[in-house]
Amino acid sequence: MHRTALGTITAALTTSLVGSALLTLSPTAAGAATTTHPERGLVVECTGKVAGQHVAVSLYENSRYGNELQVVFDHGDGPGKGRSQEAKLVRAGHVDTTIRVAQQAVRITGTAIRTQHVKRVRSTHEDTTAVGTHRRLSTDLEVTYRERTAPLDCDTAFRYRLQVTHAG
Repeated sequence: MHRTALGTITAALTTSLVGSALLTLSPTAAGAATTTHPERGLVVECTGKVAGQHVAVSLYENSRYGNELQVVFDHGDGPGKGRSQEAKLVRAGHVDTTIRVAQQAVRITGTAIRTQHVKRVRSTHEDTTAVGTHRRLSTDLEVTYRERTAPLDCDTAFRYRLQVTHAG
């Protein structure tokens, strides 16, 4: 699988995760009141190659909707594997989490440290608006699969603090 294809998978994973959260936020009844709530978390998206296979990894934390780890391999036997969990995926800048894919353990380890780079953001999706900040993370992550370890390239890595408003 080419890097462009893995990038598409990674983008789809984030769109799926973040988009699902935004769609979940939509009021179910017409005329519902406007509500605002805070959301904090992180998004880390990585690609790499381990044990001869390309892999896409997504770590997603959301204070309101939970945390999720997704791992997708280029081995053609399905969409990969995802897992939701209550425990944080990144603790004090350290990552050490495991998920099973195709009956094999996949371990993601390393660091995701906050930097000083902060970007103000505003995003609107249907009747939901999110306003806040993204703080870039400096990552040094690796994946272990079938007793082989390889570095991950994490192009997208940031913590976010948002005020999310739903119009009714």
